[in-house]
Amino acid sequence: MTNSLIKEMKKIEQYNANRRAEIASIMMSDLAAEITEQQQESLLLYQEINRIIKRKKEVEKELTNVSEQLDTANQQYSEENLKIALHKVSMLEQEIASQEQRNEKLRAQIEEAEEEKSRAEIESDENLQKQVALLEQKIQAEQETAADLDKEIEETKKKYDEELQKIQSEI
Repeated sequence: MTNSLIKEMKKIEQYNANRRAEIASIMMSDLAAEITEQQQESLLLYQEINRIIKRKKEVEKELTNVSEQLDTANQQYSEENLKIALHKVSMLEQEIASQEQRNEKLRAQIEEAEEEKSRAEIESDENLQKQVALLEQKIQAEQETAADLDKEIEETKKKYDEELQKIQSEI
């Protein structure tokens, strides 16, 4: 097997040597210039084909991604899903409206309670002021009564002293 490979290799080397000789002779001719030009064009075309193939693969990959996104979007935004979403939105809007009504009632109750508290505080202040005024009047009346009693005691004492002196002078 190695011998056959060696023979094949020698044949290929001989073939390559022959081809090189042919190429060298062709290159020497006018045809060589044309062939070289065509080879360069072929190389440019080959590079362009590779670039286009690469771009085509990129575009196909993008197309696959976009198709997957479209499928996902179609599933997410199908008519049935949209109906479900609209129903949920409607339910949430109703719940929000209901909550706003409850909030409004609570605001009204809070305002009413604050007004009641304010009235109660005012009434309490007024009652307290009335009680203070009444107590001041009572104190004034008691002081006047005490002063009257002190006067009466003083007068009674004077009378008693006068009578006691009168009695002592008679004795």
